[in-house]
Amino acid sequence: MLSIDNIALNSARYTYDPSTGEITVPGEIICGNIGIVAHGDPIIGQSVSITLSGTNLSLGENTSAIAGEDYTAILTPDPGHTLPESISIIIELNNLTLGEEFTYDKNTGEITIKGSSIVHNIFIDAIAIPNVYSVTLNGTNLSIEGDLSATAGDIYTATLSTDEGYTLPGSVTVTVGGTVLPNEKYYYEKSVNAGTVIIYEDGIVGDIVITAESVVRTYEVVLSEDHLSLDGDTTAIGNKDYIARIVSEIGYDVPYDVDLNVGGIYLTWGQYNWDRDTRQLTIYGEHINGNIVIIAEAVKGYEVHFNGTNVSSDGKGVAIVTIDYTAKLTAHEGYILPESIVVTVDGTVIERGVGETY
Repeated sequence: MLSIDNIALNSARYTYDPSTGEITVPGEIICGNIGIVAHGDPIIGQSVSITLSGTNLSLGENTSAIAGEDYTAILTPDPGHTLPESISIIIELNNLTLGEEFTYDKNTGEITIKGSSIVHNIFIDAIAIPNVYSVTLNGTNLSIEGDLSATAGDIYTATLSTDEGYTLPGSVTVTVGGTVLPNEKYYYEKSVNAGTVIIYEDGIVGDIVITAESVVRTYEVVLSEDHLSLDGDTTAIGNKDYIARIVSEIGYDVPYDVDLNVGGIYLTWGQYNWDRDTRQLTIYGEHINGNIVIIAEAVKGYEVHFNGTNVSSDGKGVAIVTIDYTAKLTAHEGYILPESIVVTVDGTVIERGVGETY
């Protein structure tokens, strides 16, 4: 097309020889700037280029067509993506008509362009659809905060947390579509109270399973009394009953009552049990969720010294304040028990029937 000062000339007012490419504009009509618009037509059988303008798709190696001949290619989505519902094909700024000038099968990705439409370079415009996959947490005493679906092409982030009495593992395993994901395609960081899982875009190509094993949390057990000690572990396991015996030093006895502080909170009776007769302390597992302090006060006792000849005593070596002290004397063979005994407390003789009985 020719124009003068942007006014199109009638083709009768100039000549053009397509065999030689010669253009002649008569001088008498030249009265302004001349514009020439020309597009070379490919010769039948000549190769034309094919450009795919789209994301997450490929045409393979079939990136050229022959003018005048039907062109067929397979559109392939990248992993984690699905073929688009429709595509556009442009030749010389014109959109081809689906069904008349080209066909597209969204199930197979096959594209066929009729040879009669292939007169210039081809542009294919298509955008793949990202797949959406499920996310599942495989583990006990754990929970996940975040979407339970992940979209291909997007980074996926979730937060793991544990039930009381448990802590997060040092590592997790991620499988995608049943295949273990390489470490470089995801990230896991454990903090004090939460664990962050990040799966990068190129790793989201199938359903995701995050496998994590929670770790039982252990807590320190402290007895706050100098004259008492624990016959048992000095650590307790979360959600598991803790059982130990409290033992007193010579000259002292175990307390009548004990108090329990777990993680800064005092337990109430029924959340633990103290059996003074057996010296056994039990803290029930569902209440063990922090470090444990056993608050107990030993009962002061006094040494009991037995001084006798041909007589023995089965009494304990300690007498406890406010508790009656009882002992039984036994005469050795060939002897009988004495008619009377002497009992002293801090060197003072106790009168029989008043401070003691025999």
